[in-house]
Amino acid sequence: MITKLRKRLYWLGAGLVLLIALFFLIPDSKDDPYMKIRSMSDGRDFSGCEFSDGKQSQGFRFRMTPEDCRLVDYGGGDVLTVSIEYPSMQVVKPRVDSGVVTIRMFRVLRNSYREGAFLEGVVPSRVIDDVKFYDYGGLVTRVFDGSDGETVFATDHERFWLAKRLYKNLRVSYQYSRKYEDLKSMDKFVMDFLGRVVAN
Repeated sequence: MITKLRKRLYWLGAGLVLLIALFFLIPDSKDDPYMKIRSMSDGRDFSGCEFSDGKQSQGFRFRMTPEDCRLVDYGGGDVLTVSIEYPSMQVVKPRVDSGVVTIRMFRVLRNSYREGAFLEGVVPSRVIDDVKFYDYGGLVTRVFDGSDGETVFATDHERFWLAKRLYKNLRVSYQYSRKYEDLKSMDKFVMDFLGRVVAN
């Protein structure tokens, strides 16, 4: 009787060890748990990906390949980040590189959002080619109208530019190497990319 019980316990233990080993051998999905790949063949109105943590009333939708979608950085919450190479617009893994533009975005209520409130009452130190220069907080911020008519605020951080603006119902900030001096051209580059991929 005791021998039979020992055999059963032995095989039960061996089976449990085998199940645990199989559990750890099954590869985890590399996909972001907040991302869903969509296809028109599924009856959707677009092909690409959606990012949402289920708490936002509206997530983010992009017309991108599944491979590019997997390079987007989104861990839930309000902010989504995507990195692209300049000038190819190829989506890449986030990294520090002089040829990479890092774009961050979150949803805003356009009517109540004012990006340039910090400059109200401040007089520009100079204006060159429709670009206003503001000396504020020890940094120089250049303000100009983007190709879509939205106001762009680009701040010189010595090693990189940080630009902020609205795009549709998104507040967009993007960062790129200080070596690119043509701010209007870089803004158009980012807007062209967003116009190509943003589905909502």
